[in-house]
Amino acid sequence: MGTGIDLLLRARSAGADSWPSLFGPEASGPVDAVDRPAIVATLLKERRAGDLDLLRAVTAYEIASRKEAGDGCGVVLLACCWMLFCDGRLEDVPLIWRAKNINFDAYCYIDAALLQPQGSDASIALAARTGIDDLLAYLQRLLPGDMVEEITTWRTSSFFAACPAPTSATVELAAWLRDG
Repeated sequence: MGTGIDLLLRARSAGADSWPSLFGPEASGPVDAVDRPAIVATLLKERRAGDLDLLRAVTAYEIASRKEAGDGCGVVLLACCWMLFCDGRLEDVPLIWRAKNINFDAYCYIDAALLQPQGSDASIALAARTGIDDLLAYLQRLLPGDMVEEITTWRTSSFFAACPAPTSATVELAAWLRDG
């Protein structure tokens, strides 16, 4: 049994070509129950700018897993979307939108504020420019004044602050995040 930091260091050194076998569709073992939640919990505390591609990949794997299982959203996927939102890159909005739309539970659980890392106008412009019509319509229905407060609340949120240390065992990290 390893620690979260061991898992993160292995993912960083293995590179993107190995991520499907560590956290995605080619993985064997307890990937849904332990490895993916553990890496997400570790990224909550130890994420670096160079981990963005890993976070995006893990988010995509979690989306696929939740969609296939048909079992709602879960805190693991919410944590992924929150970290992408906090990074503030507009190019991640379509991935967050994809996560929000996997099923009814995810649609309700992933807050609209997470689709607006640079504010309403920037996300609306992105949706229009990239032709994501359903996202555009959704964003245009939101009340911008209400969203400013929501965005601020998510940016300053301590929702994930109690995350165990990355040196904790992967099973402990995974249990904390899954049961969070």
